[in-house]
Amino acid sequence: MNTELVIDFVNTLDLRPYEEGLTTPAALAAWLAGRGLLA
Repeated sequence: MNTELVIDFVNTLDLRPYEEGLTTPAALAAWLAGRGLLA
């Protein structure tokens, strides 16, 4: 796993205003698939 993927994942949370980028299982699946991490 490369560092950029970890950074992208950690940065899905925006603290100002508090907003989670991965709010549903579907959103997580799309994020993972977009990075080639989901079969």
